[in-house]
Amino acid sequence: MKDYAKSSPKQKKFRRTLWIKTMVILTLGIMALLLMQIYHDHLFTKITKSNQHQTQTAAAVQIKKINAVVPTKKTLEKKQIQKNKTQFDFYHMLPSMTVSIPDDQSTAVAANTETNYLLQIASTQSLNDAQHLTAQLVKENFPAFIKTLNQSGNTWYRITAGPYQDLNQAKQDQYQLYKKFKVDSVLVTTTVQKPTDK
Repeated sequence: MKDYAKSSPKQKKFRRTLWIKTMVILTLGIMALLLMQIYHDHLFTKITKSNQHQTQTAAAVQIKKINAVVPTKKTLEKKQIQKNKTQFDFYHMLPSMTVSIPDDQSTAVAANTETNYLLQIASTQSLNDAQHLTAQLVKENFPAFIKTLNQSGNTWYRITAGPYQDLNQAKQDQYQLYKKFKVDSVLVTTTVQKPTDK
C-alpha cells in the first residue's frame, strides 16, 4: 500500500488540484442538472397554462356555438313574443265592413241572386304570412285564396276559403279547419248575381 502521508509536496499539490477540479466539475454538473430541472418545470408549467387557456378558449367557443344552435329559455321567450306580434285582426275589422241593404231592394235582389258561403279564416298585414297560411290550406285541400284590401291606408291580406254553394260543405270545412289548424273561421253568407240567359 502506498502511504500518502509520505508523498512529495508536488504530488500533494497535484492531488489537491485534482480533488478541487473534480469537486468543481461535480458541483457544476449538479448545478446544471438543477437548472435543467427548474427550466423544465417552468417550461412545463408554461405549456400547461397555455394548453389550459387554449382549452378554456375552445370550450368557450364551443359553448357559444351550442348556445347559437340550442335556443335558451330567453331566446324562446323572445321568439314567442315576436310570434304573438303577428296577429290576425279579422275580428276587429269585420264589424266595420258590414253592408246593410235597404228592405225595399232586398226582395228584388233575392230574385236575381244565388247564395254562396265563404269561410273567412284570417287577415294579416304580412303578405308572407298570408301566402304561408294559404299554401298550408291548399296543401290540405281547402279552396283557399288571398284577397287584398286597403283600409285606412293600410294593406290587409284576407285569407278566405270558398266559395261554397252547399252550406253543409262550408260547415264541414269550417270544422276541419278548427280540427287541423285550431283556427276559428267565420262563415259568411254572400249573394252573387245569377248569370242572365240571353
